[in-house]
Amino acid sequence: MSFGFETTVSIDLLLGEPVVRSKLAWSRVGFGTTCIAPYGRTEIVRLTNADQYDPNTRRRPIDVDLVAEVSAPDVTGARVFLPFNPGALSDQPGEDSYNTAGSPNWEELFFTLPGLGSNFWDTENYAYLDAEQAKAIFSAGFDVVQVHVAHAEFDLTELKSSYGEEDDTAAALAKVASRLAQWG
Repeated sequence: MSFGFETTVSIDLLLGEPVVRSKLAWSRVGFGTTCIAPYGRTEIVRLTNADQYDPNTRRRPIDVDLVAEVSAPDVTGARVFLPFNPGALSDQPGEDSYNTAGSPNWEELFFTLPGLGSNFWDTENYAYLDAEQAKAIFSAGFDVVQVHVAHAEFDLTELKSSYGEEDDTAAALAKVASRLAQWG
């Protein structure tokens, strides 16, 4: 699945502690190849073009965790990242999420990814910088280089319903066709 988004993130200080503010406005969700468990079924179905089942469904992300890669002074010799969650996403595309600023500890503000096989999805791989390194990056200033999606959940309610209805209709038509063939 994929979706477009615009996000903002900033870090300020309040009584010497970091305060992270962020927002996200999402757009165009494409399902592509998707695995779902249709309502009333226990098996998982792989849809190679999920968009075909109901192109007008309300598709929306419901939870997103992001990771901003930042240009930081060379305090670690590695790429530095800032994890953030933009809060409660709007159910309408193009509208900003609602988020209350958070105040992480300095030791949980920036991280690096050690090793070549590390990725953003596995938070166990995050090597957080110590407080002095994080303060040095904040004090020197930094820019966001790019933003990565670390985790995303989508509302698949209507897709599951649409697939189930189409699947039920196809099964009913096959049963009628089978009976007509036996009758003739």
